[in-house]
Amino acid sequence: MGNKSLDKKVISGFLNDVPHLLRGLKSRLDAGDAERARLQAHALKRLAAKVSADALGALCSEAQEAAATGQLSRALALLPRLEEQLKLLQDILKRSGWV
Repeated sequence: MGNKSLDKKVISGFLNDVPHLLRGLKSRLDAGDAERARLQAHALKRLAAKVSADALGALCSEAQEAAATGQLSRALALLPRLEEQLKLLQDILKRSGWV
């Protein structure tokens, strides 16, 4: 991005927002709300793209597609992998001094 101060704000916002969105995605999937789950997965995918978290974004895209096609159990099965990718990203950002 080029501006370290701005970059840190974007990353901080990402790290604050993503756990909330993941909980929302799980809640919507548990409730059987495919459309809202799709929208939540899409929001997660957009945030992942902001910080170039490609692996996380790919999983979000999979969850979005699964919700869009009514495959809620498939989307639910992706949640542990989404959480794992987020944890890996958090660890990398901490080790590299961004957090």
